[in-house]
Amino acid sequence: MKTAFFILSALALSSCSHFGPRSAKQSNNIDPQVFADSIASERQVAAPIAFQPVRLTSKFTEGGGASQYQSITIQHYVRGLMQEMAVSMQDISEQTPVAVASFIYLDTDFNQGTLLGNQIAESFIHELHNFGIKVLDYKVTDYIRVTPQGDFVYSRNYEELGGNLPAQYAVGGTLSRHRDGVLINARMVEFSSKTVVASAQTLIPAAVINALIPSLVVLPAL
Repeated sequence: MKTAFFILSALALSSCSHFGPRSAKQSNNIDPQVFADSIASERQVAAPIAFQPVRLTSKFTEGGGASQYQSITIQHYVRGLMQEMAVSMQDISEQTPVAVASFIYLDTDFNQGTLLGNQIAESFIHELHNFGIKVLDYKVTDYIRVTPQGDFVYSRNYEELGGNLPAQYAVGGTLSRHRDGVLINARMVEFSSKTVVASAQTLIPAAVINALIPSLVVLPAL
């Protein structure tokens, strides 16, 4: 009887080790579907009501509604975009260098960034890194610039940055104003072929976007 119990225990342990989820770091190639599902199960994304237009959630937000959007930021929606993109990503491994660009408004000449577009890009850098993808921060200089105003390692002056960008893919996208917020169109594109390898869309409610405050605005002391 004891022998049978030990055999059953060994089989159960063997089964658990065989069917357990495999970490992304145990493989050079990322299985997009498995990767996205495993991350989604570990990290909470927005509840369905959070993705609905503001006018559809007016009852929910009345009274305690402000507190809902105080706890939900742009990062929350970018996380959902990243999980959607991960499902369709192909030929992307942990060693594939990826760069992230500012998101720009669709009805412009693509030469003007905004606080919203830059923040979405910053959030994507965070999410890509958490997904185990190699992200290049190309705005980092080769030195720390020490000044009376502060010590800086970032720059938007191309003359201070390296000329070569060893990225194979870029993540970027467009923004479109909507009466209930801003529509986000995100995609990952291969530099050499200009092929879109992953894409995702979402609507960020106006209440979440309006929570962003430009740094030039003087806030009352805390």
